[in-house]
Amino acid sequence: MAGLRSHHRSRPIVSVDQIRFHPVLHPDSRKRITDLFCSDELDTSNRAGVASAFSTLSLDLDHLKECCEFTECCYERCEIASTSEWVLLALAWHDCTTKIHDHDDSECGFKVLEGELEETRYAVVNGTTVREIAKRRLAPGVAGTSNRKAIHSLGTLPGKQAISLHAYSPALDCDSMNVYEIDAD
Repeated sequence: MAGLRSHHRSRPIVSVDQIRFHPVLHPDSRKRITDLFCSDELDTSNRAGVASAFSTLSLDLDHLKECCEFTECCYERCEIASTSEWVLLALAWHDCTTKIHDHDDSECGFKVLEGELEETRYAVVNGTTVREIAKRRLAPGVAGTSNRKAIHSLGTLPGKQAISLHAYSPALDCDSMNVYEIDAD
């Protein structure tokens, strides 16, 4: 038949039943996540694409706060949604900073929702020692990405709280992340 072309999808499509949601996540937030990830516009096999797609995701802060809790001098990770390919975490920060780390094999996209965070980037000097190469302050609404080779730390301003959203593709395995120390020389 002239004029007919076969059409095959080159992008994996996520079905709604593949997404695991936090049990108390509001239905509106579930729908927004579903609309983004069950679309044929997003190639879920593209790690960087998944990480950056979250910067367009707008979730109600009050809905996320229902899932999270703040612990003094800590940050708490809360899994909001996930599949076998990616995970979306909300982080509740209270006067703290992460260790200097990478994300092993995961690409990361993150967005500050409330408060401010400071990100410090590092370069490897020798093995597991690093030196600081950049620092920036992230205000609400600011999104960023961290490729799998990036080494950084994130933290609140002294005495402050913040909430941020983080997407990892593939899903982050915290046990396989590398931790680094500042080079003494």
